[in-house]
Amino acid sequence: MEEATADEYNKYISLDLEKKLQPINQTIDDLTLRLEEFECMVSLVQEERCNAIGITGSLVEAMDYQKDLTELCERINSLEKLIDYIKNTVNSLETKIENAEEHLGIVDGTNRLKSFFLPLFKKNPEIKTNESPIDIDEFSTQKYFKDDTES
Repeated sequence: MEEATADEYNKYISLDLEKKLQPINQTIDDLTLRLEEFECMVSLVQEERCNAIGITGSLVEAMDYQKDLTELCERINSLEKLIDYIKNTVNSLETKIENAEEHLGIVDGTNRLKSFFLPLFKKNPEIKTNESPIDIDEFSTQKYFKDDTES
C-alpha cells in the first residue's frame, strides 16, 4: 500500500514540464517574432521619415528661391513681349518698304540698294510728293526690363 501511495504521489509530483510549458514557449516565440516585426516596421518608418524630412527640406529650399523664380518668369514674359514688338515692327517695316518699292517702281530685288539711293541723287517727275507723314514710334527697352542697378 505504501508503494501504491508513493506511486500516486509520484504522479502528482512528477509532471511533464516540457509538455506543460510548450504552449507558454510557443506564445513567447510568437511574441518575440511580433516584436521583431514591429522593430522592423519602426525602422522602416524612421527611414521614411528621414526621407520625408529630406524631401521637405528640398521643398523648403525651393520655396526660398520662389522670389527669384517669379522674377525670372517675369523677365521671360517681358522678353517675349519685346520679341513680339520687334517682330511686329519688322513686319510693318517690310510692308512699308514693299509699298515704297512699288511707289518707286523697283521690281528687281537684286539692285535695291542702287535703286534706293537713285531718288536721292536724281529727281524723277513720276514720284508723287503728297505723301502722308510717317509715324515713328520711339522704342525703349525700359518698358520691358527693370533697371538692374536697383538690386
